[in-house]
Amino acid sequence: MYPVTWPGYVIGSVTAVCGVLIIGFTIPALVNNFILYYQHVQFAIQKEKLRKQLGEGEKEGDVEKDTPKRAEKREKGDQAENIPLVRMN
Repeated sequence: MYPVTWPGYVIGSVTAVCGVLIIGFTIPALVNNFILYYQHVQFAIQKEKLRKQLGEGEKEGDVEKDTPKRAEKREKGDQAENIPLVRMN
């Protein structure tokens, strides 16, 4: 099945060009999403490897090791007070 008149050729050509444009615009967006997800997963894997290499991999249950910086943050209280863009009245 193919067109035999000049209006049919025009409609067929416009349809073909629109199809190519639609595919050409959507595929890069999908590929970009997959690339971002892949990079996110790779970063998480590298972060976990680095954490294990530094010796922070051993934790008691789900509680992280208590460091002086964490204790200091806990003593300061509400974190919103430490953010210069947020003012507490």
